[in-house]
Formats: sequence, structure tokens, C-alpha cells
Amino acid sequence: TTMAETRQDFLIPFAEVLDIHPRMPPEPFGILVKYEGEEECYAFSAWGYILGQGHKVEDWKLGIGKHVVEVELIYSGKGIVKKKFLIVNQDTQANSVEIVKHQTSETM
Repeated sequence: TTMAETRQDFLIPFAEVLDIHPRMPPEPFGILVKYEGEEECYAFSAWGYILGQGHKVEDWKLGIGKHVVEVELIYSGKGIVKKKFLIVNQDTQANSVEIVKHQTSETM
């Protein structure tokens, strides 16, 4: 069986918006894609649907190791929250990636 992806770029503006409401229970959302058996993981956004096969955008690739990333959330059109996270990509298992709050004093 062959899988084909149909790119629907007109959907991207809608897919970029995720309603996470203040004062409501926390909601998870995806920021990485990793496939079993592959060393690399990839940053994820709705743009991955059209920019990369299997949501893999070459410019967003993170190899094995430690990587500091900054996530920016814009909420209710009123504010922006930026937080840094440490992504630890350990090996080729799909569940071998850890995401932790970045401590600025941590050595890389």
C-alpha cells in the first residue's frame, strides 16, 4: 500500500490556531514529530503539512543530542508568552525524546 499526501495549503491559517483558553484546564499540543527507527525528530507546526513529506521539514530537523528551543504562544490577541525548553533527543526510539523547561545555567 502506498500512502499519498494531498497538500491543502489553504487550510494552514486555520490549522495554525489552537484554542487554549486561560483559566481552563491545561490542554496538550504537539511541537515535535519523531518516527520509530529514525535518529532525527522535527519541530512541528501546521506548515509541516505542506513543507515536508510526513511532516518532516528539513530546516526543522533536530538530530540526537540536546537542543534549546523557544516556544511562543499568542493568546486572546492580548499577550505573548515565550518559554525556552530543552529537547533531549536520545536515540532512534519514537519515545526517546524528552522536553523539559530550560534552565539557563544548564550546560549543553
